[in-house]
Amino acid sequence: MDERYELLSLIFRLAGRPEYNDTETDYQRTLNSTFGSFRNHSAVTFASNVGFGYDAVFNLAMNMKEDGSGYVNNRVSLTNRGLSNNTLNQFRPLIEDFYQITNFREFYESNLLYYESETRQCRFERRCYFDIDWFAQFNDPGNFRLTVTPSNSWSGSGAMSEGVYAHALVPFYTADEVFIVHEFAHSFGNLLGEVWYNTNPQFRQWCNNSTGNWYWMPGGNNMVVGFEYVVRAYTIIYFEDTGNQFLTDWVRENEKNNGWPYIEQVIDMLR
Repeated sequence: MDERYELLSLIFRLAGRPEYNDTETDYQRTLNSTFGSFRNHSAVTFASNVGFGYDAVFNLAMNMKEDGSGYVNNRVSLTNRGLSNNTLNQFRPLIEDFYQITNFREFYESNLLYYESETRQCRFERRCYFDIDWFAQFNDPGNFRLTVTPSNSWSGSGAMSEGVYAHALVPFYTADEVFIVHEFAHSFGNLLGEVWYNTNPQFRQWCNNSTGNWYWMPGGNNMVVGFEYVVRAYTIIYFEDTGNQFLTDWVRENEKNNGWPYIEQVIDMLR
């Protein structure tokens, strides 16, 4: 659990972002009933007009600092996801005001037992298992941070903070090894996807030919498709390397059948 993410995801929930408006659980419905009266707060209005969502929200949260009265950060730049530093400077005080006026800290602390219970269950069922040793080729294993959330039912994200820490966000209810590996792979796969997209004409063409299922993603572009190609290929390689033939075959076929026709070629590039 991470209070920073829960705060931002609530703001974007109230702003009407579909990826933050799951209502499958009692907890998610409680978010709507408890904070619905704040839909007209300036932070919510700003979020509804800022033009980004999805992984950018988690990236912003992981690059925010708590100072006791709210959240501040002078380092984060999300210009490739629709949020400039100038926009961030406008957004920051609105977030802090929302945090104070809604008494969000009180709500968060009142649910700590629930958060802890769900986190333990996730671990007990081994849905939050992954082989950290495999990731040592990309980063110090001690720099990986797994965040679980009750606010989402289906969407996850990957992020980097301070240029060192790799973060993966997964929902309590749908977390599994495939989900976790995919999100952690964003911490090193996105950069490679960007480099290849900008320097490799063949890779760029594959991305441009595979955009059909990404038009719905605000802030997304063909370079984001490049990120996903690399991350999805790394996920398959992970299961190959760790000896799970069933998931290797399942993920490979799933990607081929769901809009990633060049996944084998990208795997070959990574090998």
